Amino acid sequence: MSMCMDCQISIIIISLVLVSICCIIWLFKEFTGLDYVSSEKVEWFLQKFELIAGSREDLYHVTDAMNTLVMDRKAYESSSDARDAINEKMATLRPELSQLGKYEVITGKNWSGEREYYVGCYQTPAFFMQSLADWSADGTLQEVAAKYENVRKAFVATYLNGMEHPQWTETYYLIANGMYEYGDDTSGL
Repeated sequence: MSMCMDCQISIIIISLVLVSICCIIWLFKEFTGLDYVSSEKVEWFLQKFELIAGSREDLYHVTDAMNTLVMDRKAYESSSDARDAINEKMATLRPELSQLGKYEVITGKNWSGEREYYVGCYQTPAFFMQSLADWSADGTLQEVAAKYENVRKAFVATYLNGMEHPQWTETYYLIANGMYEYGDDTSGL
């Protein structure tokens, strides 16, 4: 599946944030000899996050698994009405999200046994990651599939407990002034 440049950038940003958090935690421990207070929370979050994809390729793999499906609650009388709703939804989504999910018409039956049609989206892990980036950046909240719900809760808990500000002024001071020793070289980064 081809991926747009904005989506690649968003995924890279999330990855860089996670790597930065790990580096800051390590630097803090190296400089102070103390454990960073939030390290357990971050490690807990990272363990949850690892569950959604085993590799980079898995991020873009669409499955028809029920736990990756999100269905709109509105029922349509015909397949063509549901298809029109899909087209309207795709027109309102940012291109990154529309490319990272597989939208389909889902057929079901109502309480009286009559056929109904629903809009469904099979979400990829990249769709989920992009939705986290959107929420972090501007507060836009997308419904996520059941497979990702626990990871989203972990992300929100970690975010609200200070993930957005994990850097310490002292760490940047030491890095900027080249005060961290790399073997015999004390010139800094």
